[in-house]
Formats: sequence, C-alpha cells, structure tokens
Amino acid sequence: MEFGRAKILEELAVTIPDYLNRGESTDRIWESIDSKRLISSGNAKESPVDLGLKFTQASKICQSDPLYDRSKKIQTLIPTLDKMFYGGLGRKEVGIFMAFTGVGKSAMLVNLGQAALIQKLPVIHISIGELEEPDILLRYAARTTLMPQSKILRPENNEEYTKLSMDFVDRYQPKLLTKWFPIGTKVSQIRSFISRCKLEHKIDPAILLVDNASDLMAGTSPRDTSSYEEKGNVYAELKNLAHDFNVVIWTDSQTNRNALRAETIELDSMAESMKKAFKSDVVITINQTGEDLVNNQYRLHIAKARRYRKPSE
Repeated sequence: MEFGRAKILEELAVTIPDYLNRGESTDRIWESIDSKRLISSGNAKESPVDLGLKFTQASKICQSDPLYDRSKKIQTLIPTLDKMFYGGLGRKEVGIFMAFTGVGKSAMLVNLGQAALIQKLPVIHISIGELEEPDILLRYAARTTLMPQSKILRPENNEEYTKLSMDFVDRYQPKLLTKWFPIGTKVSQIRSFISRCKLEHKIDPAILLVDNASDLMAGTSPRDTSSYEEKGNVYAELKNLAHDFNVVIWTDSQTNRNALRAETIELDSMAESMKKAFKSDVVITINQTGEDLVNNQYRLHIAKARRYRKPSE
C-alpha cells in the first residue's frame, strides 16, 4: 500500500508541472490528484471482480446492493414512479427529466430535492446559467411551506412564513446546499465543489440535482469535435461522478420542437445528443396537452429504464 502511494505521488510530481506549463486549467489538475486515489489505492490497477467465486451468491449480493435493495433506494415520493423503480433510484444512477421549455423540468427537480429532504437525506442543488440561487431558494420555500411564491414575497406574510418554515426545519433538519454556476461549467468544477462541501460543510450528499446539465454545460474531453459529441460527454462524466461520490443524480434536458405535437414523448425527441440517453439509467419525459393544462395535470412517460420494467412490460 505504501509503495503504491509513493508511486502515485511520484507520478503527480512529474505530471503537474507539465500541466501548468501547457496552461491546463487548475480544475483539471485538481481532478487528476483525486484525494481518494491517494488514500485508498495500493496498486496502479484495481483487481477484477471474480464472478466465478460470487456466482452462487449472486441473489444475496444483488439484493443487498444499493442499486437493488429497496430499503436503500432514494424515493421520488411520486407513488407511480416509486412503484416502477421498486422504491426509487439507487445510488450511482443518473436520471433525466426531458421536456420542452416551460413545461416544468426545474420544478420537478425541486420536488425531488424536497422528497429527499423529507427522507432526511442531504441534498446539493446546482443551477447552470439560468435560475439564480434566490430563485432556487424561493421554490424550495414555496414547496416546503405550501405557500405561493407571490405570497412569500410580500412582507406582511413574513411571520406566517417563518412559522411554517421553522416547523419544517424542526421536523426534518434539512441539509440543503444550492449553487449557481455559469454557462459553460464543466463537470470537474462540480466535482471540486462537492469535495469542498464534504470538507467544509460536512455535507455528504445522497442526491445531486443539476438543472440544465447537458444543455448549458461544457465537456472536458479534448476529443470533443462537435456540440453533439460534447453534450453527450457531459453525461458520461456525470455518470462517473455519480459512481465516485455514491449519489443519485437527477438532471433535465430539452426536447426538440417535434415533442410539442406528441401526446407521448419518446427518446427520439431528445435535443442535441442521443448520447445523453445512452449514458443515463432512467429517462422520464414530461408533456402537457391542452386538456392537461386545464386540469392542472402532467403526463410522465418512462422512456428508458435500465434496471426496471417499463409499464408496457
């Protein structure tokens, strides 16, 4: 173990000056350091899993894994979805809500954050480029107190809001951090932010919500040659992040204009890059017909479910 650590330090001592000389961003350099690798690695390569030894115990191993163990799932508190996902999503999974502009993707992410807080799970909510931190705070305030946003913003209602919000805090002791990032943010920057949250705020998130992930974020691979490839690579990096930090990640994505005419939205309506769907574990589409709008209803459709049965099955 000590030998492995020494070799890693030796490698970093050689490569970091080279990064700096090339003008590499500090975020990329910090990502290469990866404190977990220094602490836990004893060999240059991880040992493979010997499935031959575990094959006869597969049922017990999988049943107790957070990806399948219902007691360890993070619920959405939307009964239909939780039933379909056998209790919710498991840690290391990435889910997408896909809809056209203005349908309610950001509101859905707030609902998922609220659901996690009710389960007394730490939440980090990140907005890329659009909703500012006060916007996110106001939406959570309305969701937790069931007061309309317009009512919360009126000074004469401060006392009522304070009482309702304190009731929620006393009951659930919520741990919620929000952060606004500019357009063009890279996954490596979010990775660094989560690491700081764990170190400085002692918050180890169970769920990460990223508003406008692929549509307004930038990929980090130097091989990105087009917007299509770059947007897809963002999801590959988010999948790695979910695995490294052992979190559920929920994000959202735009549909193309063809989805406006569809009663049910499928994966072929995903804007910019189908690679986003390939790398995610769950894709749920949201749409609203004229009749749905009158009835204050939405249509949720499970377009992809890697580990779950789709409704038609």
